[in-house]
Amino acid sequence: MPASRFRALIDTLFPSSDGTIERSQFVQESLRSLRMVRDERALLMGSTKRIPSRYELRISAEQFDQLKGMHAIRDLEIFLTDQLMKESSAGGMRTFGDHLLRVVIACDDALTSGEIYTAVLSPEIKQSPLQRPFAPHLAAHQPTGRAIEEDATRVIGEYGNQSESHHENQSELLPAPAQPPLPIAWRIVVEQDGRAIANAQLAQGFWIVGRRGTPRPLLPHNHRSLELDLRETVSRHQLRLEVHEDWVVVEQIGKGKAFIGQDDPLRPGFPRTMLPGTELQLEGYTIRLLR
Repeated sequence: MPASRFRALIDTLFPSSDGTIERSQFVQESLRSLRMVRDERALLMGSTKRIPSRYELRISAEQFDQLKGMHAIRDLEIFLTDQLMKESSAGGMRTFGDHLLRVVIACDDALTSGEIYTAVLSPEIKQSPLQRPFAPHLAAHQPTGRAIEEDATRVIGEYGNQSESHHENQSELLPAPAQPPLPIAWRIVVEQDGRAIANAQLAQGFWIVGRRGTPRPLLPHNHRSLELDLRETVSRHQLRLEVHEDWVVVEQIGKGKAFIGQDDPLRPGFPRTMLPGTELQLEGYTIRLLR
């Protein structure tokens, strides 16, 4: 779903009576509740503020059924996750254990219509391949059979730098860890001057996208690599992708200049959530993320 359609969906589901207010009262209250719990649980460690990584936004059964009937649960989870992630990144916050920041929505029969409650969940390092990525409490509402990767990755903050020669030596000495096959969820198409130069499938999980060449830097744990024949202004590790079934989290980790669309720049340490149809511009190349 293009970003414009997603924005239109949010505006349709949660219209605002005041045209100067970007989000409806429901979305505002949801974000306010998430921020309050995030800040209450935050710990300042030296110059770094650490915050919980997993949040469960609980709403009344009536409100949950309305959202579920409109197929809006997943869209709202994506929106709230992306918004909280961007705000936390802008504030220089990092999650405890550097886990992925995630927001899920759940039904609470104890709440009345209009009430919202936010709880902090423990990060799940490993899950059964039959569980969905981040909402086991909604298993009755979602299909099973989705395999996932380990939920432990540096999401908020800078990407660690390491020596390329050290990486090359380690790559030669250490065998690649065995990884179970994952369902193909997305396709990445790279174009130059209107001509496709790459068209690859992306399974769910973690990916590093960059320029083909040697020496080859060592991949982070549980990551796969997509190497492309690109100009030297693009780094060998340029983009980090976290591929889910319905969206992709993209973070710039290389030196090449990348933009969402034409004028929305990607910045290291500021991961962004992308929906199907998203178009990225990278050093004269167009990258499309398709379902």
